[in-house]
Amino acid sequence: MAKKKLTKKQKRQLARLVLACLAFILVISIPVGLIVFFTNNADGATFKTVDRVKHIKKEKKKEKDAKGYATIGWLRVQGTNIDAPIIKYDSMEGMEEVNKDDFLWNEYPVEKIQKRVNIQGHNILNLSAKPEIGLDYFTRFENLMSFVYIDFAKENQYIQYTVDGKNYLYQIFAVYFDEIYNLDLYNPDEYSDEEVEAFIQRSLDKSLYKYDVEVNKDEKVISLITCTRMYGNDKKQFLVVGKMIDSNSKTTNYKVEENSNYKEVKNLMKGVDENVEM
Repeated sequence: MAKKKLTKKQKRQLARLVLACLAFILVISIPVGLIVFFTNNADGATFKTVDRVKHIKKEKKKEKDAKGYATIGWLRVQGTNIDAPIIKYDSMEGMEEVNKDDFLWNEYPVEKIQKRVNIQGHNILNLSAKPEIGLDYFTRFENLMSFVYIDFAKENQYIQYTVDGKNYLYQIFAVYFDEIYNLDLYNPDEYSDEEVEAFIQRSLDKSLYKYDVEVNKDEKVISLITCTRMYGNDKKQFLVVGKMIDSNSKTTNYKVEENSNYKEVKNLMKGVDENVEM
């Protein structure tokens, strides 16, 4: 039995039907695709907690631990190549025996979370008044200096600190310079509530930026500290300070603005492009 040929009118109707179906599929797929995209990126995809407990266990087997410089934690800083072990030691004596290129340190001989944590690292290669950003050979805290730039601070707002078998997440709320003698880093005991509150207030007062994030006296805080020569001497340190949040929190970016403290830093950076030797 021969197939009945479609008339020109039927062919046009069929073509219109096919086009209508394709248009319907397109109209439906676009919003569905957008919903999937925004759902998958609802956390802003800015920074995710990555387990570093196993990394600490591996570090504990290395030679420096046998010399008494025990690995106690791990640090990651958004937007930088800072992804390194933290050691503890009781004094500065003997540090020349240990390669300082590949770790950071905490003055406190503790391996548990505290109300205030201070992590220090060397900045030997990024000492100019106009710091470089993201150079591959920066291996210590050189890349911490990237936070002197407002655009960098807007895009990078989280810190991960791993200690005592847990990964903790912190939200940055202050970035600033301070005199070394004001840092109060050498108390071997836990800070009191009053001391933590005073440190938080000082950090907020001296911060180069105003972060749109609430901070209260009951926060657990972390301060990342390194040396700088932006002021032409070695009497100041540079700090990036964050408050602890839930490790499963969505890491969406929040508003960051320059404040009056930033004017001085901008003046320091004008016309200076040569690194200074330590």
